[in-house]
Amino acid sequence: MVEYAFVDLSHPLNTLAPGLEGAVLEVLARATEPLSGREVRRRMSREASQAGVQKALDRLRVAGLVTQRPNGRAILNRLNRDHALARHVVDLVEMGDTMPSRIAEVIRPHLEGASKALLFGSVARWQADSDSDIDLILVWPDDYDKDPWDATDSINEQLRRFTGNPCNTLLFTESEFEEKCAPWLEREPDFPELPRTTLNLLDNCSQYQRPANVPRMTRGGPRRRPCDGRDVASRIREAETFAAHAEIHPLSEIPEDRSTAVSMAVLAGVAASDAICCKALGEHSASPDHRHAVEMLKEVPAIGDDASTHLRTLLDLKPKSMYGVGVQPTMAETKRAMRAMRSLIEMVAR
Repeated sequence: MVEYAFVDLSHPLNTLAPGLEGAVLEVLARATEPLSGREVRRRMSREASQAGVQKALDRLRVAGLVTQRPNGRAILNRLNRDHALARHVVDLVEMGDTMPSRIAEVIRPHLEGASKALLFGSVARWQADSDSDIDLILVWPDDYDKDPWDATDSINEQLRRFTGNPCNTLLFTESEFEEKCAPWLEREPDFPELPRTTLNLLDNCSQYQRPANVPRMTRGGPRRRPCDGRDVASRIREAETFAAHAEIHPLSEIPEDRSTAVSMAVLAGVAASDAICCKALGEHSASPDHRHAVEMLKEVPAIGDDASTHLRTLLDLKPKSMYGVGVQPTMAETKRAMRAMRSLIEMVAR
């Protein structure tokens, strides 16, 4: 299974400087006072050793981007804002802090007549990384007399050009939204104690700024999150919502329709897999790497091996359908994806 990485939408500087230097510069760009190496490490958005952070600071000092001065036994570090590159560093940090409003600027010209344009998921929580998609819900009046898919295609294309990241867009009429989405938006699947974060991009988006204390996302191996019956019900609703969109044009002769169907099937399959693991194991994968979910499914009694195979089938088609890698899904691949999606949803009920 091939993995692809795109722009880190919460920390764009990491895309151009993927080592520790990028994360260190982001901290110093936000700081109004000089910081010790330990304080830089504490404020970073990623895990790192103290020795690694200090080496990155020393390399940036040699490049002239960081100034250092002793303070007792500590060394205090500050971004050299007179450096030719400092302005670009600050611009990239500010872009991550205001990403939802920048996305809104890109898509608003295509939303005439829309009732809602909700950004949700990791981008709305400022927890996106280089594996993250842009998740949108578009809501149109019940009597809207144009084809909303025209706007969706334009939005997806503009966001791909703006960020390089794939966009997953769900379309609803106002009545469908109230029926299908209201319960689903009650809680974050990975943060059950929180309401699901949604940002309406038709509002005044200048209010959408990165919160002061965004939880750090770690990648230190497979992660699991305990879950219960409420989580099962939430993930089932999510799977059914994505599946309904996948079933709209699954066998179309139009390649873009098949790509949309497979994209929605992948999302439905991931949600159904979480529900299966929650029911059988009392926990689901919380890793950003979906391969961990594939392995976790194998632990489910009786159906685990089959469920794991179905999820792998869907994930193998993800690059074609979501990322535009190579050609788009063929008719045979689309049929295979739909069978895998339906099988996983059926397995939830067993």
